[in-house]
Amino acid sequence: MPVRLGDSEAVSVNDSVYMLDHGAIAAGTVTGRTTINRDPAFLISIAITASNKGAPIFNRSGEVIGIAAENPNGGAGVAFPSSLLAKLTHLGEPGVGAGAGDGRLQPAAPTETDTKTWSTSTVDERPVRLRAPVPRYTEAARANNIQGTVILRALVSADGDVQQVRVVRGLPDGLTEQAIAATREAKFKPAMKDGKPVPCWVAIEMNFNLR
Repeated sequence: MPVRLGDSEAVSVNDSVYMLDHGAIAAGTVTGRTTINRDPAFLISIAITASNKGAPIFNRSGEVIGIAAENPNGGAGVAFPSSLLAKLTHLGEPGVGAGAGDGRLQPAAPTETDTKTWSTSTVDERPVRLRAPVPRYTEAARANNIQGTVILRALVSADGDVQQVRVVRGLPDGLTEQAIAATREAKFKPAMKDGKPVPCWVAIEMNFNLR
């Protein structure tokens, strides 16, 4: 059955994910991000065992965003992002990945044509923020003495504009919305890969401190 690759760089904490496990669907959420042997991965609440390792991880749209793997550190399961898959076209198709023919998918080295967007760890030059609007402190947040840091992931286009914003960690009383609005107004020098500007996901922190 043909499947579509989703944008694993757009995956955020608390996103719903699903795993095809021997004909059954297991549901869970993304609980964080990690690195395994220098490869990016995201933590999921679905238990991963030797029997379901290599199973595809889907998002709400039915797109494959990762491949299930056992967590060498124990605890939560992990999934290697779809950006590590090489030219995947069908589940269980002979010749796909290390688990070809058994209905399982294994991570493989990425190629440029497989990745629509890039991360800061895979580009030659990271995006550089040229304009950084200051988010507004809401009256409700001041009244409730809310302080802290909003953490976002922003997709910076090849033109240096912010195309998408994902919330990694937010704050109440409208501060998350203010951080998103300020991020959307930011301007960047785009990331560079092989001498060309490319779209790239970057982490952005917005600090809110009452003084």
